[in-house]
Amino acid sequence: MKRVFSPVLAGCLVIIAGCGGGNGPFDTGDECNVTEQNSQIQGIMDAWYLAYDQLPNISPASYNSPGAYLDALVEDVDFLLDDPVETAADRYSFVVTQDQEDDLIGAAFVGFGFSFRIVNDDEVQFAQVFGEYDEENLKTPASRAGFKRGYKILEIEGVPVAEIIADDPDNPVAAISEALGERTVGVTRIITYGDSDGNLIDDVTVVKEDLVFNTVARYTVFDTGATRTGYLNFRSFASPSPDELAAAFQIFNAARATDLIIDLRYNSGGLVSVAEYLANLLQGIPAEGEVSFGEVYNDKLSNRNVTFRFAREADSLATINKLVFITTPTTASASELVLNAMLPYVENGRLGDVAVVGSSSFGKPVGSLGFDVCNDLVLRPVTFQTVNAEGEGDYYDGFDPDCPAEDDLDFGFGDPREDSLAAALSYVETGACPVVTAQKLDALQAKAEKQRTEARQRGWGEILRDYH
Repeated sequence: MKRVFSPVLAGCLVIIAGCGGGNGPFDTGDECNVTEQNSQIQGIMDAWYLAYDQLPNISPASYNSPGAYLDALVEDVDFLLDDPVETAADRYSFVVTQDQEDDLIGAAFVGFGFSFRIVNDDEVQFAQVFGEYDEENLKTPASRAGFKRGYKILEIEGVPVAEIIADDPDNPVAAISEALGERTVGVTRIITYGDSDGNLIDDVTVVKEDLVFNTVARYTVFDTGATRTGYLNFRSFASPSPDELAAAFQIFNAARATDLIIDLRYNSGGLVSVAEYLANLLQGIPAEGEVSFGEVYNDKLSNRNVTFRFAREADSLATINKLVFITTPTTASASELVLNAMLPYVENGRLGDVAVVGSSSFGKPVGSLGFDVCNDLVLRPVTFQTVNAEGEGDYYDGFDPDCPAEDDLDFGFGDPREDSLAAALSYVETGACPVVTAQKLDALQAKAEKQRTEARQRGWGEILRDYH
C-alpha cells in the first residue's frame, strides 16, 4: 500500500506549494479498471475535499471515466453556502495523467510554442509566442516560424479560422485547439498567418516538440519621473521560477527600483512554494516575520492548517512605494494569492500602495494537493482555502481592476504603448488611473466578462494548460 500526494497548487499548482509525505491510506496499486479508479477518487474526496459534507453519494460504477465521475461529485458544490453556486462553484478540481502533472510543475508542454485568444468572435490572435523575446536563446517552432504576439492566425490546414469556429460557436477555443492537433510530438500543421490587421504574411509548416518555457517572459526597468519602476511579466508559478525571479529582482535592486509592476495577465497559478517566494521578494524585508498567508483545511483536517510568514530572501526589495498587478480573467490561484497577501500591508503602512490594472481576475481562493490514482492518474481536488493576514479569502468572484485597461495584443510585453502597461505606468507616476470614456469602459467590461465566463466554463484545469 502506498500513501501518495504531490506538491500543493494554489492557482496554477496548489498545486502551489510542496508537500511531503502521504495524504491518506489509499492503495493506488498499479493497474485497475475505471470503477476502481472512481472508488479511489471517492475515498480521497471524502477524506480531503474542502467541502466534503456537500458531496453526493454516487456509485463509482455509475460513470465510465474518472473525469466524468469527479464532475458529477462536485457539480452542486458551493464553497460559499449563502451565495449562488455560479459564484463559488467548484471549477477548480480536476484529474490529469502523471505526465501532464509533471509538465505543469516543470513548465513544460508538447506544442508549437504559443497561446492564442479569440477576438471579435471569429478571429484568432497569438497572445504569447514562447521564445519571441529570445529568452536565453530559447526558440520554439512558433518563434522560428516568425509568429509574434498580436499576429493573426488566418487558416489552419487551409481552413479559415472563421469556418473552424463556426462549426462549434459555443466552444471556439476548443474548436481551434482541436484544429491545431493532439499534444503529441511530431504533429504537423500548416498555419497561414498575417499581421495584426490581417494582412497575409506567410503560410508555414510547424511541428510540435517537447518544450520547456521560461516562466519569466520579460523584465525591465522604466524611468518614471523621479523614481524607477521594475516591470516583470510572469507566466507560471512552476519549479524553474525561483531562479528566474531572482534574476529579475537582482536587476530591480541594482536599479534601485522603488515601484513595481507585476504582469500576471496569463498566469493561472502554480506552486504555493513559488507564491511564498514571490511574496517574500515583495515584503520579506519590511514585513519580515509577519503573516503572509494561510491555508485552511476542512474541519476533519484542521491540524493541517498552516500560517506562512514573510521571510527575507537574498533578492528581496527593501521598499516598494507602489505595487501594481496587471490581471485578466486567466489570472488565477497563486497569482491571486500573492495579490491578496499584499493587501493588509497597505493598511498598516508596510507597503505604500497596491493597485490592479486590466480586467477582473478568475477568482480562485482555494488550493489543492495531488493524489495518485491507479493507472498513472493524479487527482487534484480542492483541499484548502487560502487567506491573508486579515483572514480574508472569499474572492471567488476574482479581483476587480482599479484601472480598467485592454489586453492590447497590438504591442508586446514590456512595451509602454500597450494599454495595460501604459495604465500601470500612469498610475505609478500620478497615483491615479488614466481617464477612460464611458463608451470604452462599457466595451472593456463586456469583453472582460465574456472572457471570464469562457474561462470559468473551461475550468481551471484547462486554462492551466492553455498552451499549443
